[in-house]
Amino acid sequence: MRLAYFSRGQKFIAVIKLRLLIVTRKSINIVCACCFCGEVANWNVHVSQHTLHFSIMAGALALVVFSLLLCAFPSHALHPPSSNRMVSSNTTTADELSLLSFKSMLSGGPLPSWNSSGSYCSWPGVICGGRRHPDRVVALRLHSYNLSGWLSPSLGNLSFLQKLDLSDNQLVGQIPPELGRLIRLRLLNLSDNSLQGSIPAALRGCTKLTRLDLFSNQLQGEIPPRLAELTSMEYMSLGHNRLSGEIPPGLGNLSKMWYLALSFNMLSGSIPSSFGMLSSLSTITLSSNNLTGAIPISFWNISSLKFLVVQDNMLSGTIPPTK
Repeated sequence: MRLAYFSRGQKFIAVIKLRLLIVTRKSINIVCACCFCGEVANWNVHVSQHTLHFSIMAGALALVVFSLLLCAFPSHALHPPSSNRMVSSNTTTADELSLLSFKSMLSGGPLPSWNSSGSYCSWPGVICGGRRHPDRVVALRLHSYNLSGWLSPSLGNLSFLQKLDLSDNQLVGQIPPELGRLIRLRLLNLSDNSLQGSIPAALRGCTKLTRLDLFSNQLQGEIPPRLAELTSMEYMSLGHNRLSGEIPPGLGNLSKMWYLALSFNMLSGSIPSSFGMLSSLSTITLSSNNLTGAIPISFWNISSLKFLVVQDNMLSGTIPPTK
C-alpha cells in the first residue's frame, strides 16, 4: 500500500488509513512504542521516499494515534496464529479427510449423514475427546451398523485412535497393514465380517493393543509370530477363520493375556509348551484344528485357568486328575 502526502485538512483520512494498515498488517514496517502502556509493535513498510511526505504535525499526530492503538490492540493480538495452532488445525482436517476416505469405500449404516454440514465429531459412531486434543478422533464404534465394503488404508492416519470397533458388519477384502501405524490403539475388533487375506504382521506396531478380535472371518495364512511383540495384549480371538501353520511359541510370552481363542481353524503341530507361562490365562480354546501331540504338563500349573477347550484335534496323552 502506498502512502502519499496529506495536507492538514486530510489528517483524519491519514489516521484512518494508518489504522487500517495496523489492523491488516500489510506491507508496512513501523516501530512504535506506547508511553502509556509500554506496548511495542513492529510493522513492515515498503514506500518510496518520493511519496512519503508527512508534515511534522501529521507525523506527531500519527505517533500519538499509533500509541493509543497499541494499547487498544496489543501486538500479541495482531500476530498470526502460532505454529502449534496451525498444526492442530491441519491435523484436525486430516482426521476428517481420513474419515471421508473411509466412508468412500463403504455403504450402508449412518454413512450418508457423514458430510461437511456439521462437525465430524458429531457424526454417528465417531468419538472425539481429550482435554489437550478435543478435536482428534479417539474411537470409531460402528458395531452392527450394516456396513458393507472394504476397509480404507486411511484409517491408519487417525493417529489418536484408541478404539476401532467395526464388528458384525459385511466387510470384505483385506485388513490394511496401515493399521499398524496406530500406536495409541488399544482395541481392534473386526469380528463377524468376511475379511480375507492374512493377518498383517504390521499390527505389531500397535504396541498398546490390549484386545485383538478377528473372530469369524475368512482370514488365511499363518498367525504372524510378530504378534508376540504386543506385550500389552490381554485378549486375542482369532477363532473361526482359515488360519494354518503352527501356533507361534512366542505367544506364550504375553504374560498379561487371560483369553486366547484359536478354535475352528486349520492349525497344525503341537501346543506350545510356552503357554504354560501364561500366568494370567483364564480361557483358552484350541478346538477343531489339526493339533497333535500331548497337552503340555505346564498347563496344569496355571492357577487362574478355568476353561481349556481342545476337542476335535489329534491330541494324545492323558489329562492329570484334578486335585
